Amino acid sequence: MHLTAASSAATFLSIISATWHLHPVDSATYQLSYDGWFHSSNLDNDLYDSDAGGGRSNDIVKDISSKLTSHFVSQWEDYTINSNKSGEEKEDDNTATVVDPPICTGTRCFTDVSRPQLSFTIHANTIQHLENNDDDHLLRLDVIMTSAHEEDSHSNIFARDALVNAVTTVLSHPEATMQPTWLITERPFPSKVGDNLLDASSIESIILSSPNIHAKKRIYSNSSAAVEIWSYHQTTSEASPETRSLFIDSKLRTTTSATAVAHAEAFIHPALLSHTHPKNVAVFSDTPLLLLKEILKYKSVERITLIDVDLEALDAALKYMPDLNDCSAIRTETASCLDSAQVEIIKGGLDTWLENLDAEHEEDYDYDMYDILFMDVASASQKEQYLSELYHKDHFDYLIDAESMIVVNVGSMPSIHGDDVTDQDSRTDFFKMISTDSSCYGSAIVYEEPLAAPLDTTFISIFSEFHSETYFRYVRPMPTSIDLDIVQRFHKQDSSLLPTQFYDGSSHKAYLTPSRAWENWYCRSNLGKDQYQCHTLLPKFYDPANHVSETEIRRDATKGRGHYAVTDIPEGSFINADDSHIHLHMH
Repeated sequence: MHLTAASSAATFLSIISATWHLHPVDSATYQLSYDGWFHSSNLDNDLYDSDAGGGRSNDIVKDISSKLTSHFVSQWEDYTINSNKSGEEKEDDNTATVVDPPICTGTRCFTDVSRPQLSFTIHANTIQHLENNDDDHLLRLDVIMTSAHEEDSHSNIFARDALVNAVTTVLSHPEATMQPTWLITERPFPSKVGDNLLDASSIESIILSSPNIHAKKRIYSNSSAAVEIWSYHQTTSEASPETRSLFIDSKLRTTTSATAVAHAEAFIHPALLSHTHPKNVAVFSDTPLLLLKEILKYKSVERITLIDVDLEALDAALKYMPDLNDCSAIRTETASCLDSAQVEIIKGGLDTWLENLDAEHEEDYDYDMYDILFMDVASASQKEQYLSELYHKDHFDYLIDAESMIVVNVGSMPSIHGDDVTDQDSRTDFFKMISTDSSCYGSAIVYEEPLAAPLDTTFISIFSEFHSETYFRYVRPMPTSIDLDIVQRFHKQDSSLLPTQFYDGSSHKAYLTPSRAWENWYCRSNLGKDQYQCHTLLPKFYDPANHVSETEIRRDATKGRGHYAVTDIPEGSFINADDSHIHLHMH
C-alpha cells in the first residue's frame, strides 16, 4: 500500500499553533488521535449545503471539524447547566451558540476554541489513497481538550467522554467506511505526573489508550458515566471473539474474557474447599455474578447473601453481558444464577445491612454464623469499610465462628518502588491489624493469581482460629486432595466442561508460599523491617561466607553413625543448606 498527498507533500505537515489558555491545575487534559478511512463517493451531495463543504472529498476535514466543534460546545453548555447545584438556568439560554468556522488550507483544518474552564484544539487533514481510487482518503484527526468545573469534582472526565463521543460523531459521518484506529490519552500537568500513573485496571489503560485492541465501542453508559460497558476484539481478525467489559468509576469490575474466570476461581475455591462443610456464604461485591456462579457449583451451599451490589451495574450486565449469569452448565434448578433459591440480594449497602442485623439481634446477639465472607474491595470507600479495624472488631467478628474464613480481594502485587509500605496505606494498615496480639483473627495468608490481571490479583485468606480444621485443610501439602474434593463436592456439570478452567490442586499449592515481592514488601514495611528474619537472617543467608558444607559421616564404636563437621563452624552459620531442597523448604 502506498499513500500520497492529495495536493502536495505539505499535506503531511501538521498545522503548528501556539495557544495560551488558563486553567486550574486540577483540570484534566486529554488527547484524541484518530486515523480512519473515508470514501467521498458515499456522500449524497444533496444532503449538504454546498457552503458547508461536506459534499466534496477535499472538504471532509472542514465538515468534520465544524461538527466536532459544535458538538463540544453544546455538550459543555449542557454539562455546566446540569452541574449547576443551585439549579438556576443560565442567562440567554435560548440564544444560539456562535462558533467560529475552522481555518482551512487545502486538505488541512485547524480549530482553536477557548471558553471559561473549557478549551480545545482540532487538527485535521486527509491523505489520498491512490492505489484503490481517488475517492478513498485517510482522515488524520488530533484533538486536545482541557476541562474543569469549579462546582463539580468529576468534571475532569468531561474531556475524556467528549472525545469518546467525538469518535462516534466521526464514525457516523456518511463518508466513514472501515473501522478506524484511535487512542485517547491523558496529558497531566507536569506537577501532577506522579499522581496520574495509569492504573492497569482503568478504562484508560484497557480501552482508551491501548493500541492492542480493535473495534472498540462503548455500548452502554449511564447518565453520569459511572457505569460503562465496552465491546472490543483482542486481534484484528474478524474471527476473534468479542470481549465485553464493565467499568464502574473508570475501573474494570468484570469482563467476559477468561481473565474474570481466573479471578473468580482464585477468589472462591481456596476457601470453600478448605471449609469442611460450607453452607452459609456472604459476598460483598458491586459485581458478584461470576463469583456467584463459582459458589453455586458446591452441593453443600444452602444460602448465598449478596451485599453492596451496584444494582445499576447489575442490570446493565444482565442485559449486555448475559453469559455472566448463565448457570445452565451447572446442574441446578434454574439456568439463571440469580434466580437460584439460595441467593438473596441485600438492598441498601453494607451499613444498612449491618444496622438491620444489629436491630434484629439487639438483645441476644445471636447472629446467623457465616462460613465464608468474600470481600471484593473495589473503591476507596470500600477500603475504609472492608479493611478497617472498626468494622472487623465491631461487626464481622460477630458473623463468623471458629471454622470460618474471610477472603479479601484488594489490589495487586506490591510495588517494586516501595511506595505502598507506609502505615497510611490501607492494605498495610489492615495487615498490621490482623497480625497484632489483640487481633480478633488467628492468622492470614496472602496469595496472588497473575492470570486475574488487570482485575485485582491479590487475595488475603483470614482464618478465625489458627488451629482450626479449616486452616489445616487450607495448608494441606498434597495437591491431589484438592482435586478429589472438587470431584466430590461440586455439582455434576456439563460433561464437555471441566469443573474449573484455571484452579486446581497445583495452583492451590502455589498459593501457600508468598512471592518474593510480598517478602520484600513485608521487610520494607513497619510490620517486618525490625524482624530478625528481615534485617539479619536473609542478608546472612545470601552471603556465601556464612555457609558451611564440609561435613562427613563417621562411625563411632559407642554412638554408631554420626554426622560431623570437618572444620570448626562459626556461630550463626548455615550448615549443608544445599541439601535443604531434599527435605525442607525455607521461607
